[in-house]
Amino acid sequence: MTLTYLNAELNAENEFELFNITPKGFDVEINYKSGSWLDNAGTKQQIFKNATEVHHRFKDEMFGDGESIAFESNLRAEGFTRKIKDIESVIIRLAE
Repeated sequence: MTLTYLNAELNAENEFELFNITPKGFDVEINYKSGSWLDNAGTKQQIFKNATEVHHRFKDEMFGDGESIAFESNLRAEGFTRKIKDIESVIIRLAE
């Protein structure tokens, strides 16, 4: 998996907590691996607008084994978690 944050590729093996730095937050592009359950369900790419927090590589007690990445938006009061093993790349840009 690759993790790009504001045009810089981060070491995706490390744990990160990224927080919004502008009032509109981040726009996050998530590209799923071919053959993942999301790809098989017809979702190859997902855009999450106005994210205020991204939590990368944490142990998700709800989903059992493996590490996850969470996307949250306090601006829109929503968010979700995905298993890292299902993701090809995450690109985080400033929201326009």
